[in-house]
Amino acid sequence: MIDKEVRIGVLEHAQELLSQQRLWLQGELCTDENGVACSITSTEAASFCLLGAIRRSCYDLGHVAIDIIDQGNSPCPFSDNSVYKEVLHDCYHGDYSSYHVSKLEEGVGSFNDEKDTGYWDILALLARVIRNLKEEDEEDSD
Repeated sequence: MIDKEVRIGVLEHAQELLSQQRLWLQGELCTDENGVACSITSTEAASFCLLGAIRRSCYDLGHVAIDIIDQGNSPCPFSDNSVYKEVLHDCYHGDYSSYHVSKLEEGVGSFNDEKDTGYWDILALLARVIRNLKEEDEEDSD
């Protein structure tokens, strides 16, 4: 299992990438400032969905090899990255007492793109998962 601090770091960086509503999107992993889809590793990347923000966070923080990048619509090499997989697991299996339980069961990407999911739902999810990981850390140290 990957250290919780690493996973928390990825999630907090994803929060930063989505710090303003205009930086969050649905239907694409990532777009440039003109709304054109681009690679999550592009220097032009400006807006992200939740999955794209998590992938970019892994990339920015060095938790994915430099040659493992998202090549448009090709299968995502991040799926084999253990940090990425564990962060998604944290998001998927966290404490979801909200109205979106069934949507989360379909996966993090589907949750982001559901028409009833809004920006504040994404921020609440990230905050809740980070809080849960930090609370687990505190319980483990007791």
